[in-house]
Amino acid sequence: MQSFFARTKKKGVMKMKKIIVAGAGHGGIAAAALLAKQGYDVTVLELKKRAEMGHDWHDVMAKSSFEDAGFTRPEDGRFIPYTNTSYVAPSQKTEIAEPYKVSEWSGYIDRKELLKHLIGEAEKAGVAFRFGVKVVSVACDCEKVTGVRVLERGKIKEYAGDLVIDAAGIDSPVRRTLPGTFGVKNEISPKETFYTWRGYFENTEKKLTDPTNRVFFYHNNRPGMDWAITDEKFVDILVGGFRPIDQKDVDLALEDFRRQYPYMGKMIRGGQFVKIPLRRTLPVIVANGYAAVGDSAAMTEPLSGSGISLSLRAGKNLADAVIAAGEDALTVEKLWPYEYNYYQEQGNRQISNDVIKSILNSLTGRDVDFLLDSRILTLKEIASGGVPQYKAKELLEKLNLIKKPKIIPGMARALSHLTQIDAVCAKMPETYDAHKVAVWKKAYEAL
Repeated sequence: MQSFFARTKKKGVMKMKKIIVAGAGHGGIAAAALLAKQGYDVTVLELKKRAEMGHDWHDVMAKSSFEDAGFTRPEDGRFIPYTNTSYVAPSQKTEIAEPYKVSEWSGYIDRKELLKHLIGEAEKAGVAFRFGVKVVSVACDCEKVTGVRVLERGKIKEYAGDLVIDAAGIDSPVRRTLPGTFGVKNEISPKETFYTWRGYFENTEKKLTDPTNRVFFYHNNRPGMDWAITDEKFVDILVGGFRPIDQKDVDLALEDFRRQYPYMGKMIRGGQFVKIPLRRTLPVIVANGYAAVGDSAAMTEPLSGSGISLSLRAGKNLADAVIAAGEDALTVEKLWPYEYNYYQEQGNRQISNDVIKSILNSLTGRDVDFLLDSRILTLKEIASGGVPQYKAKELLEKLNLIKKPKIIPGMARALSHLTQIDAVCAKMPETYDAHKVAVWKKAYEAL
């Protein structure tokens, strides 16, 4: 039955609010499904064909994020267990491991199966999907977003809506064509991007490492992070750079991994290069008639690139804000609770990892070796999952351990930023005020 709140008055006639979702990203699908259940007219426009949806790999996510976003959770047999992780210095002489534990709340899931599941449930809720449709730009007047322009069957067509949900990814043509006056960052820069290649190789001996998940900082002295994950069926290899990578980088990484994992057989899936946003969430993700979610809003964990759980839960935050607006126009003021609640529940926890990532991005492999060998960077910084808390004495002890003068200023600045996170988070206004948002935005981006 159509919800009262899904309608808006126009010349005395009740009309359903129309929601356009640009891109079939996880967060966009979550918001779409929740809104469709409430009677909203929701259409998802997706560039890929239905059979092409989803990266050809697995990703870790919190199992509870399905229920949080209003979806049925797939059975546990669909998840590969997630255990502890170790972090390996560039020289591979130092390896810092988390305590061993099989996670009950998270696991790896096949991305293709995940999207098939989400799309299926969204369609049952009433969401209309149009595949093979290329969104080329936003449509707007001087004050608000009014829809999107698409290339469909060789012709430019406009889809109008009361709200455009931008789930079109890191290079979203919607976000990139928003007028600067809307206050949303148009570009996610190369320095804020993680360049990856990922492949799965047959595990010929069904051998598992301990721990099964190993992250390699500055592998082959290349700025970035690689990983190797062993499963009885395969060895999952990711090659990741803070700067663009090519096949030569991949081949060098695989050569070393084959020395360490001699049971790596032929590649059985994967092999794609993919870009992922690797920064804290964008400071402004809403405008009049517009809301970004998922990779388009840089909703990823800034040290791993994982963002499925963040995006699904953000989709719930967004749907809640739209429903709460009732018959009112979906202005930046009405959409701000979406951004605010997302930050309070999830976004603020990503800031510290972004600070640590910025340190790694500015150093050499030898510098990273020194920081890990000397225990200046520990599990507290690289695997805390939140904002690490420091006492003044602890900070001084860390700084006193730094024997390389050239990295002292950067480390001191980063450690100082880590202590300021709570204060900056507290500045975020609960209700939208342009001046207060500008003040918070400046402090947030300065961390």
